[in-house]
Amino acid sequence: MDNINKKIKAILQYPITIKRTIITDGKAVEKEEEIVELELGRLLLKDLRNLPVGCIDKNGNFAPEAFIPMVASSANIPIESAEQIDFRDLDEIMEKMSPFLPKSL
Repeated sequence: MDNINKKIKAILQYPITIKRTIITDGKAVEKEEEIVELELGRLLLKDLRNLPVGCIDKNGNFAPEAFIPMVASSANIPIESAEQIDFRDLDEIMEKMSPFLPKSL
């Protein structure tokens, strides 16, 4: 079995919030949910559309601004929520995402 199709959990030391719109009795209500763990999944070529132009240099290194949309796509969360992730949580998230990244990166 190929591990690339698995979801990998990353526990956040510093929770983030996600705004969700819930339809109740025909009315849209916005709710905030605190998230303490992310389920990271594989990235697809279509996710490259979310990356800022020029965020990958000639050597295949990512610029810091590329991490936010990559994490948002992998975790299936809004970019606004990914922006709340603490730097201390980023190391674990990027380590957990590594199986989903191409070997050339």
